[in-house]
Amino acid sequence: MRNKAVNLAKRHWALLVAIAFFWLAIGILLIRVMAVSGGQIVYGLDDPYIHMAMARNLAQHGVWGVTAYEFSSSSSSPLWTLFLASVYFVTGAREVTPLILNVIFATFLLVAVYWIYSKSSMVLYQSYLFVALLVMTFVLPLPTLTLIGMDTTLQVLIDVLFVYLVAKELSKEKALWLDRPFSLLLLMALLTVIVRYEGVFLVFGALMLFVLRRRWLLSATMAVMALLPLGIIGLISTANGNLWLPNSVLTKAGGQDLTSYAGISNRLWQFYQQFLQYPAYIYLLIAALLFYAYRYGPGKGFWERGQLMITMFVIAVISHLAFIQIADFFRYDAYLIALGLFVLIPVVFETFFKSVRMKAELIPKYAVIAMLCLLVIVPLEQRGNFGFRYTPQASRNIYEQQYQMGLFLQQYYRGASVAANDVGAINYLAAIRCVDLMGLGNAEVARERLSGKFNTAAISNITISKGVKIAIVYDDWFINDESLPQRWKLAGRWRIFNNVACGGEVVSFYAVDPAEESRLKTNLKEFSTRLPVNVQQSGKYTQ
Repeated sequence: MRNKAVNLAKRHWALLVAIAFFWLAIGILLIRVMAVSGGQIVYGLDDPYIHMAMARNLAQHGVWGVTAYEFSSSSSSPLWTLFLASVYFVTGAREVTPLILNVIFATFLLVAVYWIYSKSSMVLYQSYLFVALLVMTFVLPLPTLTLIGMDTTLQVLIDVLFVYLVAKELSKEKALWLDRPFSLLLLMALLTVIVRYEGVFLVFGALMLFVLRRRWLLSATMAVMALLPLGIIGLISTANGNLWLPNSVLTKAGGQDLTSYAGISNRLWQFYQQFLQYPAYIYLLIAALLFYAYRYGPGKGFWERGQLMITMFVIAVISHLAFIQIADFFRYDAYLIALGLFVLIPVVFETFFKSVRMKAELIPKYAVIAMLCLLVIVPLEQRGNFGFRYTPQASRNIYEQQYQMGLFLQQYYRGASVAANDVGAINYLAAIRCVDLMGLGNAEVARERLSGKFNTAAISNITISKGVKIAIVYDDWFINDESLPQRWKLAGRWRIFNNVACGGEVVSFYAVDPAEESRLKTNLKEFSTRLPVNVQQSGKYTQ
């Protein structure tokens, strides 16, 4: 038995060592995070706390919402929220749960990539497999994605499997109706869209290819499997007075009119700007297209598996950048980088290493491809380096700002109506009645914003109708027509430094109800001694 285990370890040492490196990186980052966050696990974004709050409310109160008091369509990753809720139902709501789940899913991702490469002979040698897994781990960067506590590792795992299964199915000359591989593919299509709504881009690309392959019945079945859960979720949402799509999806999509010349022009301009702002995508797309052209030929035509995966990657990148804004800390775009690496790494190995000897006449072509690889590696290396450098600082930012806001509300305003623009940590830590002024957790605000009617008067009317006592906001998010009502009384401000994760360095506390001003100042004064020493306090309560 022992010899068998040793032989198994020798055969798959690349996977085992890569996993060990990943776990070691997680351990190092976790120690650094806890050193700057009061010895606690604090995630480097406010968004994971939105999912955590919704999961707890679902598990404990049967309510799908950021608060326990009303339904809100606030999750664009229903599968992740359901995973969290299932665990919370069994173990109770624990802050470590997203970290544990992410470690598990990230490990499964490495296993899946290793299995796919080995099974399909994409990468032949253990040493090459080891390098491929290290690139996937540290370029994504997988440890950072794990420690920000969101759904990203699960999304990447599902998307990688979906792209591989689609390419595998389409590369067949004939397909059997509802055979086991296609049944699995239908399930993966469903999971792809409910793990994150951006999965629609991948399914759309797959459907286009199935139609081109003249697999009419298969493509129709896949479309139904993908759209059915979104339709059900949409019906539940509208039945509860919310919008058809999650508020976060509508906000990220920008709400621009694509039926007018101006709307289309603005969308194209944003598309162009995102390419300039994030050059890694330009290089990855160029690399993908050039490698596609380089490989194209006898035996590697349009329907060859590797070519199909490259095609799906290109469609996904263009679709995502055209409709979704890229955000900090790889929240929404990590799956694109993962897919780019997943489809290009075996192509690079195939080009340079599959043959022991290079043909002399092809050396110039190899040199050009090598230069292209270097162009891609530089921005991707910067991406990975950014993740390792700033993950602890991001957690520190959240701990010093949103986390403290949650503790403050937990102590003084449990059950009270509170307006805010970052609603994750405050709702997870405190049982408040939250009015989200950005609309992610509030359908009324979302409708006003999408209609272009959200202004100072709307802020005043909504907060009064909801009985809001206080507001905790970034002042510079509310300017011009959306400026805060003058009747609000500023009680104080907290400022953090070296901000890389929060929406702003300075958060302001307002008494929305003027009668609350004195109590708010007293509460801030009393809580001031509990704040981390690096938080700078100012305003009336400090005088």
